[in-house]
Amino acid sequence: MRLNKLSTYMISMVLVLSLSACGYQLRGISQQANLPSAISVYADEPQLANAVAEALSKAQVKVTLAKQVVNMSDDIAQIADVRFIDTQAKATELLYDSNGEPTLWRYSINTTMLLGNSDDTKAYNLQEYTQVELSTDTSSGSANDLIISTSWENLYTAIGKRALSILGRQP
Repeated sequence: MRLNKLSTYMISMVLVLSLSACGYQLRGISQQANLPSAISVYADEPQLANAVAEALSKAQVKVTLAKQVVNMSDDIAQIADVRFIDTQAKATELLYDSNGEPTLWRYSINTTMLLGNSDDTKAYNLQEYTQVELSTDTSSGSANDLIISTSWENLYTAIGKRALSILGRQP
C-alpha cells in the first residue's frame, strides 16, 4: 500500500517538474491588474458591444457604451477608448445531405479592435469561429434556432474575453 502511494507521488513529481522545466505555467486571467478602472467602448455591432461590456464588467471595470455618433464634429466612435469596427458575422454552409440541404455550418465573427485615440492607435484583428451541425428535419426547427442563437452568443462572448485579455496586457 505504501509503495503504491510512493509511486503515485513520484509520478506526480516527475510530471510537475517536466512541465515546469519546459516553461509551462498555469495562467488564469492574471492580466486584470493592468485593466483600467473605467473605459468607453464603441462597437458597430450591438451584440459585440454587450459581450465586451459584460466581460469588462465581470472584471470590475466600469464600462460606458458609445452607441451612436452624435454629430460629425463629435464622433463618439473616434473618442471611445476601445473601438470595434468592420465587424462581420458570417454563416457558411460546409456540408450537405443527399437532398442538397446544408447540415454542417461554420459560423464566424471577424472584427478589428482599435485601442487609443491618437496616432499611436493599436489595431488587433479578432476572429472566432465554430462549426455547427443542424438537422434538416422540419420538426426540429426550434432546436436548430436554439443551437444557432447559442452558437452566436458563444462567439461574441469569446471575442469579448479575447478583448479583455488584450486590454489586460497593455502597459
